[in-house]
Amino acid sequence: MQSSKKNPVTKYKIFLDANVWFSAAMSPQGGSFLICRLAEAGLIQAFANNHVLEEAERNLLLKALKKLNDYYRLIKTAAPKISTISPNPVLVKKLDGLLPAKDMPVLAGALDAEADFLVSLDKKHILQPKLKNLDWPFQILSTKEFFKIFRKGFKKL
Repeated sequence: MQSSKKNPVTKYKIFLDANVWFSAAMSPQGGSFLICRLAEAGLIQAFANNHVLEEAERNLLLKALKKLNDYYRLIKTAAPKISTISPNPVLVKKLDGLLPAKDMPVLAGALDAEADFLVSLDKKHILQPKLKNLDWPFQILSTKEFFKIFRKGFKKL
């Protein structure tokens, strides 16, 4: 697992799951929105892939149409780099029984982005200890866990 001990002036590379983008569009008070603001300020580099962006958009269309423009603004201002790789058969086999196929592109995107962190709000699938404790080159975190690490880095300045 990759160490989270980075120089605070070095940008963390954060792959954001669809639920983080969705939550950020829904509320400017939450941690998801704050992560997008960090990306906008250039303090982190946000990453996504078409799978997570389309899922967030689809969920907003179905559940909160009035927030769609907020979502598009977030994508524009946070300016995520877009990962394009699909899950490979080795990853699919590694995760067989641990993760539904629909979530495989999330892990593939974080791998492709060479992310430091994969941030998700999916407690049912992504944030499960069995998945988090596998040997990943990134850490799988909730927004709250990410902010603990981020704040520690800036307290050392």
